[in-house]
Amino acid sequence: MLDVELNSIMPQDALTPDVDRFEILNRIGARLAAELDLDKLVQEATDAAVALIHAQFGAFFYNVLNEQGESYMLYALSGVPREAFADFPMPRNTAVFAPTFKGEGIVRSDDITQDPRYGKSAPHAGMPEGHLPVRSYLAVPVVSRSGEVLGGMLFGHAEPGMFTEEHEYLLDGIAGQAAIAIDNARLFRKAQNELAERKRAEQLAHERSNRLELLSEAIEKAPSAHTLEELIEIVSHAARRLSNADGVAIVLREGDQCFYAAEITPEPLWKGQRFAITDCISGWAMTHLETAVIPDVQDDPRLIKRFYTPTFIKSLVMVPLVSDGRATAAIGAYWARLHTPEPAEIATLEALARAAGAVLKRLEAEQALRKLNETLEAQVAERTADRDRMWRLSTDVMLVARFDGTITAANPAWKTLFGWNEKELIGRSYFDFTHPDDRQRTLAETESLAKGITTMRFENRYLRKDGSYGWLSWIAVPDGTLIHAVGREITAEKEQAEALRMAEEALRQSQKMEALGQLTGGIAHDFNNLLTGIIGSLDIMQTRLAQGRVEAIERYAKAAMTSANRAAALTHRLLAFARRQPLDPKPVNVNKLVVSMEDLLHRTLGESIQMELVTVGGLWITLCDANQLESAILNLAINARDAMSNGGRLVIETCNAHLDQAYTSRQRNIKPGQYVCISVTDTGVGMPRKVIERAFDPFFTTKPIGQGTGLGLSMIYGFIRQSEGHATIYSEVGIGTTVKLYLPRFQGSHEEDREETGLTDAYRTEHGETVLIVEDEPIVRELIVEVLKDLGYKALQAHDGPSGLKIIQSSQPIDLLITDIGLPGLNGRQLADAARELRSDLKVLFITGYAENATLASGFLEPGMEMVTKPFAVEKLAIRIREMIEH
Repeated sequence: MLDVELNSIMPQDALTPDVDRFEILNRIGARLAAELDLDKLVQEATDAAVALIHAQFGAFFYNVLNEQGESYMLYALSGVPREAFADFPMPRNTAVFAPTFKGEGIVRSDDITQDPRYGKSAPHAGMPEGHLPVRSYLAVPVVSRSGEVLGGMLFGHAEPGMFTEEHEYLLDGIAGQAAIAIDNARLFRKAQNELAERKRAEQLAHERSNRLELLSEAIEKAPSAHTLEELIEIVSHAARRLSNADGVAIVLREGDQCFYAAEITPEPLWKGQRFAITDCISGWAMTHLETAVIPDVQDDPRLIKRFYTPTFIKSLVMVPLVSDGRATAAIGAYWARLHTPEPAEIATLEALARAAGAVLKRLEAEQALRKLNETLEAQVAERTADRDRMWRLSTDVMLVARFDGTITAANPAWKTLFGWNEKELIGRSYFDFTHPDDRQRTLAETESLAKGITTMRFENRYLRKDGSYGWLSWIAVPDGTLIHAVGREITAEKEQAEALRMAEEALRQSQKMEALGQLTGGIAHDFNNLLTGIIGSLDIMQTRLAQGRVEAIERYAKAAMTSANRAAALTHRLLAFARRQPLDPKPVNVNKLVVSMEDLLHRTLGESIQMELVTVGGLWITLCDANQLESAILNLAINARDAMSNGGRLVIETCNAHLDQAYTSRQRNIKPGQYVCISVTDTGVGMPRKVIERAFDPFFTTKPIGQGTGLGLSMIYGFIRQSEGHATIYSEVGIGTTVKLYLPRFQGSHEEDREETGLTDAYRTEHGETVLIVEDEPIVRELIVEVLKDLGYKALQAHDGPSGLKIIQSSQPIDLLITDIGLPGLNGRQLADAARELRSDLKVLFITGYAENATLASGFLEPGMEMVTKPFAVEKLAIRIREMIEH
């Protein structure tokens, strides 16, 4: 040991001559230079320094801080056992130690506890409690030739003033010798490491070369396998040699199971056994298409440990054979020791697996093709036999024909159904047997077949041998130059269908007549009531006038007018049912209309039904016939009342609604957009789905005979559809019903309706314009003439078209022509056209009571023409005349 050598050359007292100092340093340097073991070198240098300067202990610290950057790492300790410092932290990067490890020079203190650099407060409050006592302190940096501070040598003594300048000199020399020796030892260690790494690399290269050679041999040999067994034999032996494993196995995937097909192992494992794919690591690898590397089979959650405990296996690798994104097999390599394969080893096994996977795919395809061929041959034979049996035994007629109609084959069913045998059909055209009325359609269907279009359920009649005709329903397909056709005899079905159609038509006619009887009876009853009011009022007026009693005559005139207006409304409702209603659409505030009906609805519903009106603020204006809308709401309220025989609740609501494309695409004849919605909801008995589906049908009713005509909802639906709106019914049996009416939003300007006050001076003319009236009904004609005279117009009149035309052909000035459309001799439109040829700027006002004329008005009228429908109020007529003349 170095300290023994030092004792032999050092006097018992202090060192005096310089030669002794140099000799000691030379001896220490030589000893340190000879030591290439870095750990021993540092320890010997520390031991020598402790002995040389008579320190109680010394330590060498590498200039490496811990992870927190606070403490230096201890490397060697001398003078005391390591246990003396085991419970204490290493020196911190403080003012005492930092100069040493920064290479700033030697630090010597006669009493370090009195040194200003010594810590007195947290976090560095000096030496920890229990630390060896230190008063004298000497530290020197160990700096390499490159200037790198390798570490520091620190020495201590419990007594103060123990270290001298001489000791600094000696310690500085030892530190220099140690730095050189450490550099040499580090270079030696680096060289040794590089040499070992080179040998390792050479060994790995040799092993890699051997593996590649073995892999290449296996890859070349694998495609020669003609069976799965041959491929398994090649792959299993190659995997054993490539992995240097103690055992290998080949596992095949069979549906949801793993089949251990082959194994080369020192003891039997699982060859020939099947496991659920979720219970074995091979299943995991094949499912995830990923190599499973398991260094310890007892420490991997993917394994069921009880399978491996009784075996030799400690480590394993399982590589899937992947082809086209799926794995049908796997290669397993097993080791009897804990082993983590190198990436190169795994890569080699994966390369073998890829090559084997491609061959396995080919073998599987070949096997599948062989099975398919065998299956197809069997199926062809079976289908041929089935086709022959079907051809012979089918009760449907079959034929094969060319596109010109020539029959090339016919089955025996022709004889059974039509009396023709095969010889009588072959060579003839099927057009010869086709009913004359069906030949053109049959020719067109044949042309479609010639274009490659399959025939489905084409029906025509074929001649029987007895001269009669039978119906056939054909299915035919084109095949090259031939037609293959199967015909099902449907004569009986046709006859039954015709009989059923006639019976249904007779039933519908009977039902229609019965319904019309109910309708006409009801209409006659209503009109008789209305006529009674009109005739009775007029009779009283006539009597009072004859008596000169005119004081109360206005009351009877109003009664007659009320009955007449009700008759007009009834006519409108009938036309709505026919969906030919000559509507009078105007901008309507639905909220105002509903509120105005509140008293009427209360009287109609009775006290047993609670009614609530819910009107939304900011409701849009709609364009519709207000009278028809009132009738629709009243009709719905009456239906709701009838559905709540024991009382209930009725809610009438208004709101704005937007029907989008997604909704309207599922409905018929409704456009997407903004609508005003009126909903009527009751708490009545409700309706089943079948009733809802027919609720808008004419004459359909669930009420007892005599209590309903089945026209109410149909008339409402006709009005809504004419108004370009939409109607829906929502109902649940036992809960109630909601009917929603959607009317389009009106985007134009809106003025509140004026209340009709009769003729006033506002409608009078100041210029005495001339108006020609052509009307074949004397009462109507005289009424219009009287109105015109009262308003200051000059009135000309004619009772038919030719008479009116003569007046037009005269030189009399005419400012406006008022003509009925349905005139004898020359109708109103013909009269207007003739008048326009003579007086091109003549304005024409048509009057009509025919619904057809009113509904065709938009296409019937030209500029300068307008139309009013009967019956009409005289005020309405006066307004229209004034507007046309002024504009």
